[in-house]
Amino acid sequence: MNAVEINILIVISLVTIAKQDKVSIKCYCGDDISVLHLAPDITLPRLKSKLKKEYGTRMVIKFKDEDGDKVRMKKTAQLTKALKSASDGMF
Repeated sequence: MNAVEINILIVISLVTIAKQDKVSIKCYCGDDISVLHLAPDITLPRLKSKLKKEYGTRMVIKFKDEDGDKVRMKKTAQLTKALKSASDGMF
């Protein structure tokens, strides 16, 4: 089975759901757009698990970096950096 490419745009909305802070992550897969509200300290394996549940398939996760390039996300450190970069631009 081939992996599906999912582009993730980290949308900086710090929202409070049931008294817990969450980040909104907008995911694009073809014409489909989903928004996931997740804990700010989410790990990449946990995000992949959530996306597999959402889309029902393996995937390649890419995000837009500060230069606008689509970069394949391979490590939790990249996800953490992307979330931090997005929140730094917001606050």
